[in-house]
Order: sequence, then structure tokens, then C-alpha cells
Amino acid sequence: MLGVIEEALVVIPVLESLGIDYFIGGSVASGIWGELRYTQDLDLIADIQPHHLQDLVTAFSPRFYVSEIAIQEAIDRRQSFNLIDNNTGWKIDIFVLALDLFHQNQFQRRQILTVDEQNHTLWFSSAEDMILQKIIWYHLSQNQSEQQWRDILGILKLQNNRLDRIYLDHWAEVLNVSPALKKALTESGYQVP
Repeated sequence: MLGVIEEALVVIPVLESLGIDYFIGGSVASGIWGELRYTQDLDLIADIQPHHLQDLVTAFSPRFYVSEIAIQEAIDRRQSFNLIDNNTGWKIDIFVLALDLFHQNQFQRRQILTVDEQNHTLWFSSAEDMILQKIIWYHLSQNQSEQQWRDILGILKLQNNRLDRIYLDHWAEVLNVSPALKKALTESGYQVP
């Protein structure tokens, strides 16, 4: 996990210098809240606006391979683009913040955590939102991704009674993933506080 945090501490100050709010998601966030696993990529969700385009290209060059066209398309379609760190080979996927209520809510609920002995802090998806997002991704894999399911169970086991069950149940219902959440709660051995 150390390498990906070091990479985040290179990329995120660039976003912050441009006034772009963000949070870390994907396997890094699920590892923070649950079971750590090796990863060679970093997923960021960022509130990137059209006026940020040129500044992003300038700020990330030349250290990172970055495509202006890819950033423009990601902004227009509310999708993702990637950066490749020319020094380390790390791949960073930056997802432009979606406008739907769940993703906007997820952004508002992000949590700041200290990530190293120098007291650097970074924003992460909350544990509850990471569970919900992982369930969505699990469904997109036609319930075949064992890694997504393992990540869900890992967060549930580690966070257990610290989770906001009312929030989880509400959004599972809204997102039509209640059966998967119930199954995950059972398999993880979740204990009602």
C-alpha cells in the first residue's frame, strides 16, 4: 500500500493546486477500510470542470503522460481518463465526478485520513460508500468478480459496528442491490450493534 500512497502524494497536490476536490476510491480505499491487497493503480474521483482542462495538461506534463483529448472526452461524458507516471510507471485513473445523486452524496461523505508518519492527509470514499460501489461493480461483473466480493466482505468484517447501517440499507434499496448487501452481511458475520 505504501507505493500507491506515495504516488497519491505526487498526483493529489497537483489537483489541490488547481482547486480540484477529489477522493480516493477503488482498491486503495477498500484496502484502507478492509483487507489490504497489492495494487498497481490508483483510482481518483475528482470534481473536474471544463475550465480545468488546460491547467491539468500543463500541471501534469512532462512527469505524466496525459492526453488532452482524453481529458476533454472524460469531462464531456463524465467518465474517466488516465495518467501514466513516466518516472514510476504507475497508472492513475481519474473519474470525473458523476452528477447523479448517489455519486454526489458519496462525494459529500468522503473522509479525510492521515496516511503516513509525516501526517499527510488524503480524502477517501467512506467505508459505506465503498461497500455500495463495490456491490455495483460486482453486479456489473454478473456476480463473477471474486475480488470485488472479497473486498466487500473485508470492509464489512473490519468495520462491522462502525458502519452506518441506516445509510447502507437506504442506498442499497435505492440502488437495487439490497439482496447482495444482505448476502454480504451474512457471509461477513456482521453483528448488529
